[in-house]
Amino acid sequence: MKHILSLSDSDLDGFLKSIGEKPYRRRQIYDWIFKKGARDFGAMANLSAAFRRQLGEHFTVTSLEHAPLQVSSDGTVRIDMAASDGVSFPAVILKGAREGALSVCISSQAGCAVGCAFCASGEGLKRNLTRGEIAETFLAAGDYVARCGGERNKITSVLFMGQGEPLLNYESVAGAISDISSPDKSALGQRHITLSTVGIITGIRRLAADGFKVRLAVSLHAADDDLRKKLIPRAASKVATLLEAARDYAVSSGTRLTFECVMIKGVTDTPKRLEELALILLRFISERAAFVVNLIPFNENSRAASEASYFRAPDGKDLEAARDYLVSRGIFTIIRSNKGRDISSACGQLGV
Repeated sequence: MKHILSLSDSDLDGFLKSIGEKPYRRRQIYDWIFKKGARDFGAMANLSAAFRRQLGEHFTVTSLEHAPLQVSSDGTVRIDMAASDGVSFPAVILKGAREGALSVCISSQAGCAVGCAFCASGEGLKRNLTRGEIAETFLAAGDYVARCGGERNKITSVLFMGQGEPLLNYESVAGAISDISSPDKSALGQRHITLSTVGIITGIRRLAADGFKVRLAVSLHAADDDLRKKLIPRAASKVATLLEAARDYAVSSGTRLTFECVMIKGVTDTPKRLEELALILLRFISERAAFVVNLIPFNENSRAASEASYFRAPDGKDLEAARDYLVSRGIFTIIRSNKGRDISSACGQLGV
C-alpha cells in the first residue's frame, strides 16, 4: 500500500478529485498528520467515515517499525527504523547547546554506496528511502518528543547526516524537504535544514536550480585529491570543482556553507594537510561565501576497525591546535562534540 506522504501535493489533489472530494481536504489531512499527530486515518475526526475508509483503502500513514530506543548518557536518542522489506536505518535526536533546541539526524538511504573509509554505513547500499519513509522518520522524532511531555512540533533543526548520500536519492530527499518546510505541514524553515553531501555536483547544482534554501554541509575531509580519494573511494569530483559548485550554491541560496573534516591522527591533522585545507578554502570560498569548518574527531566503528585499523582520533590538545591554526588563517572553525558515542550514534557510527 502506498505511503500517503510519498505523494506530491498535486498527486494527492488528483486522487481527491477522482473520488469527488474538494482540494481543501488535502490541508485537513496534512494538519492531522503533521500538527495533530494522527498516525491512522480513523483518528481524523473532521473527515467523514466514508472518506476515511477510502483513504485507508488506498494509503497508509505509517509503514515503519521502531526498534527499542537507545538513550545515551548525554541525552542523545537513537531510533532504528525497519521497513516491511527488512531494511533498517537509524535516526538520532540530539539536544542542542541552546535551551530547548532539538535536532533530528535522519537517513536518506538504507546503507550507503559512497564507501567512506571512516564510516560504519559504507558497507554498501541496500536501497533508497522513499519520500514517505523520510518524512515518517521526521514525524517519529516529533512523536518521541511528544511522549516525553514536549511539543511534537518543537524539533528545531533537521540534519540529513544519517545513513546514505542524500543527493544520490534526490527526488525523495527533495520531496521530504518540501514536506518538512511546507507551511501546510511542519513549517520548519529551510535554513533550519542541513544537507550533508560528499559532493554530488549535479545534485548541488540541481538544489540551486530548484530554489532550495537548505544549508549545505560538504564532507570534504581533505584538500588533496589523492588523500580524499583514499578516504572517500567513490568521490567522483575534484576538490576544486566541488568547492566551486558549493560556493555557487551558497551565493544563489544566500546560505552559509559548512565544510566537514574528519580528524584522523597522522592522516588529516598534520600541519601539511591543514595548510592545504586553509589554502584551498581561502582561494575558492572566502571572498564569495560565508563558511565554517567543522572538525570531527574520528569515531571508532566496526567497519573502520577491519579496513583501516590504524585510524585514531587525535587527542584533545592536537584537535585544539588544528582548530587554532585554521582560526589563525582567518577561518571560522569549531570542533564538533561527539554526542551519542556510547550508543554508536556519533558521526561515522551509524551502521545497523
